[in-house]
Amino acid sequence: MRIACAVALAASASILSFLPIGAQERPAGAEPATFMAQLDVDGVREPLPATLGTAGPLFLLQPIVARLGASLDVVPLERSYRLRIAETDVVLGPSTQAMTVGRSIVTLRQVPFTSGAGLWVPFEALEQSFGELLGLDLRWFPDERLLEIKSRHAREVALDVQVVHIQGVTTVVLQFDRAAKYQVASRGPVVDVTIPLDRVRLLRDPKPPRQSLLDRVETSEHLVRLVLASGAAAADPYVLPAGAGQNAGGLRLVIDISSSAAPPLTVDGGATLPDVDPSFETPGLRTIVLDPGHGGVERGAIGPAGTEEKELTLILAKALKRKLEERLAVQVVLTRNEDADLPLDTRTALANQTKGDLFISIHLNASPESSAHGAETYFLSPRATDARALQVAESENRGAAGVNADGGTADAGLQLLLWDLAQSQHLAASQSLAQLIQQELNTTLGLTDRGVRQAPFAVLVGATMPAVLVELGFITNSKEEERLLDPAYRADLLDAVVRAVVRFKSMVDGGTESAAVVQPPPPPPGTGQE
Repeated sequence: MRIACAVALAASASILSFLPIGAQERPAGAEPATFMAQLDVDGVREPLPATLGTAGPLFLLQPIVARLGASLDVVPLERSYRLRIAETDVVLGPSTQAMTVGRSIVTLRQVPFTSGAGLWVPFEALEQSFGELLGLDLRWFPDERLLEIKSRHAREVALDVQVVHIQGVTTVVLQFDRAAKYQVASRGPVVDVTIPLDRVRLLRDPKPPRQSLLDRVETSEHLVRLVLASGAAAADPYVLPAGAGQNAGGLRLVIDISSSAAPPLTVDGGATLPDVDPSFETPGLRTIVLDPGHGGVERGAIGPAGTEEKELTLILAKALKRKLEERLAVQVVLTRNEDADLPLDTRTALANQTKGDLFISIHLNASPESSAHGAETYFLSPRATDARALQVAESENRGAAGVNADGGTADAGLQLLLWDLAQSQHLAASQSLAQLIQQELNTTLGLTDRGVRQAPFAVLVGATMPAVLVELGFITNSKEEERLLDPAYRADLLDAVVRAVVRFKSMVDGGTESAAVVQPPPPPPGTGQE
């Protein structure tokens, strides 16, 4: 194989400004032990000097450059090296982990070094230069001491296209069995994903589900075309790491499709979603959705004195809404503001359609042990943290269609994908919020720290935002039930939650807490205001 590369004789000062001045060659006495490996370029082999570093092999660069039809020059003064590959400058050198590829700076795990033989570079430097710019596959076989370089024009990449539709959003996942170069371009109702260097082999015919916002998928050797339904629009794609059962070097490209003219969502009883104030269109935490647990025929847990969970969660949510709107420059929406039946998946759908930036589901705990007390905060996981977390999820999930106590469904593959997508996008933020809430509750009220846990709560599935479920106490504990009926105690509980949200908003907005807070006037003394 012959690959043409031109090498420039002078270096741009701006490109080289990050390199250390006076980078020195490695002293002759410090040169590592070398061995003779083999360089295989499209099946033709020749010897290649190599050595082992702390993070893998390093290779003498000059023989590789010569074999690939390029040339290599030393840049004066800085003792750095510059290649020009496919009209792109690549600059690297001894004593620095930084390598520039065009305008991008790549940090290498191992530092190149020079010896009397020339420049030695780690394997990843070859991947990031020749591999990325010329579309070459490079593999190192340590047992055979073989560096293999192949043209990608004959490489076949297996592709599995999965399409799911939930709560008004269609998600398309392009799952490649190995890393692949791709380009995404949108033109009206068409999204083209081009794979220019590889030949795609489709594993199965993708069939969009009913009511999907994706009309059809068209494929060829180098193209995947998504044809959207009328009125639909695709968001910018994002990449997820390899999923369960996928090759470690695989790639998952995710594209969400939503409707630009979706009708307002209605819930049981004909209630419609509240309008969102358009003044909250700035980036950051703008809209918080509070979900009072249970309602209607779903009474939730019952206290020894007959207090129903659904009643207290509504009282708590309404009071929390007032406190958040007084303290923060946010809009707060309730999934229900009366005693009404509301399916669990509808609650998350309401949050998504309101374009909520945060979802908090409020509940009260139950236990067969009457002495159980304290608060617990949960975020989403397909598997429960422990038996206790599983028990809580099972209790709260009663009445949810399609979700088993252990997080399984009739369509396990589809549900695993939904779990994975939700976790990958919002797991870190949800965990942070859960920890902040739990810390505030523990510190302020001296509550038993029952910890932050994960569980498969149906009400959190499909939320397109950070989402947590808070159990603000054990209603089945007679003493805790009595305290929960006290407005002053409830106010203390909610103040702790507000402080946690203030801290979270500060993190999200990237500002200071004081900048994010609207300080309310103090309530009149002795009012017991919630």
